[in-house]
Amino acid sequence: MKSPLLNTIVFVFGFILITDLFTWRAIRYLVRNKSKFWKRGAAMFHFGLTLLVLSGFAYFFSNGSAEKYDSFRTFFSGFVMAFYTSKIIFTVFVLFEDILGFFEWMTEKYRKRTDKIVENKGGISRADFIYSAGAVTALAPFYLMMRGVYKSAYDYQVHTVKLEIPGLPKAWRGKRIVQLSDIHAGSLADTDAVAKGIQLVKDLKPDLFFFTGDLVNNFAWEAREMVDMLRGIKADIGTYSVLGNHDYGLYHQWDSKAEMHANFDALINTHKEIGWTLMRNENEVIEIGGKKLGLLGVENWGHSKRFPKLGDIDKAKKGMGEVDFKLLMSHDPSHWEAVVKSQHPDIAATFSGHTHGAQLGIENKFFKWSPVQYIYKHWAGMYEDQGQQLYVNRGFGFIGYPGRVGILPEITVFELA
Repeated sequence: MKSPLLNTIVFVFGFILITDLFTWRAIRYLVRNKSKFWKRGAAMFHFGLTLLVLSGFAYFFSNGSAEKYDSFRTFFSGFVMAFYTSKIIFTVFVLFEDILGFFEWMTEKYRKRTDKIVENKGGISRADFIYSAGAVTALAPFYLMMRGVYKSAYDYQVHTVKLEIPGLPKAWRGKRIVQLSDIHAGSLADTDAVAKGIQLVKDLKPDLFFFTGDLVNNFAWEAREMVDMLRGIKADIGTYSVLGNHDYGLYHQWDSKAEMHANFDALINTHKEIGWTLMRNENEVIEIGGKKLGLLGVENWGHSKRFPKLGDIDKAKKGMGEVDFKLLMSHDPSHWEAVVKSQHPDIAATFSGHTHGAQLGIENKFFKWSPVQYIYKHWAGMYEDQGQQLYVNRGFGFIGYPGRVGILPEITVFELA
């Protein structure tokens, strides 16, 4: 049986070879009438980049550094994703030309034409036009994705949200909650930029601070360099956190369960070192002016079979007693749709993250789109249904693609009203 790592390597290399064959066929066609200098230059450039990519993958997988982000790996990962996204787009144009050519051949065969089709020398051929259009079109995502690595990945945006809760006690009005989510410390290579982002959080001087999961990608050690930085976040009432799907170490092939459990225990201790009250299907009753907030924090619960369903709101409510209003921290927004709305109508607002807004999309006053919306009904910003509210934070960090295009990293500040 093949290991997951071997399956990944086979898939990656196969994907690279297939896209390269398609794009090279189109490039060779475009330079067919050029000099030997152009033909050889195109071949060296095309296959040189492919060799560079394959060498990079071999380097990372051979020495184990595929699990460590630094400036070089950030550049390499961003370049490869941008490069092959562009190649995929180019390949679509090549396939389109192939389909047109096939139907043209079938039509000619059906008509039993025997005369040879001669290319029109007086103008551009259909293949020239389609291949050229494909090459130009493919440049746009390459530019945007590389820009997303170097400019947008750490372009932290402070979103100010007025959180209106029906019947909110006067003692709680105007209190400020700051939310961070999905730090993914193992992906963050620019320490100075991250420090500036955390300083933005500190400057907001929250009354309450919520962290809604995915502190790391897989390993507790990924957050070590951020402990002192995150410890500096203070909130007058309290700082609270929950776990996300990545915090359990489920996406790494451990040598033993004991090793995985030790990593998890280390992550739990990291929350303590930072000074966060980690809530694992627990509650905290916070009283101001005789009025009580029932704060619930649950473990990860995701609708997909790929994600653990450990969150238990009923368990979290035990021993809470009577409170004036309830808030919930739950990493995955699908929990709200599947469980919270139908079974817990007493929860006024839920705070989630997880989706990152796919780190890719379009978001302005008039239009909001991301590919993640085809997987998650609720994927960024505020949602409301029958008096219950859900806020999905777009995430502080990133994973996979080391950048952001259109959906920028977020720090959220809520004013209770």
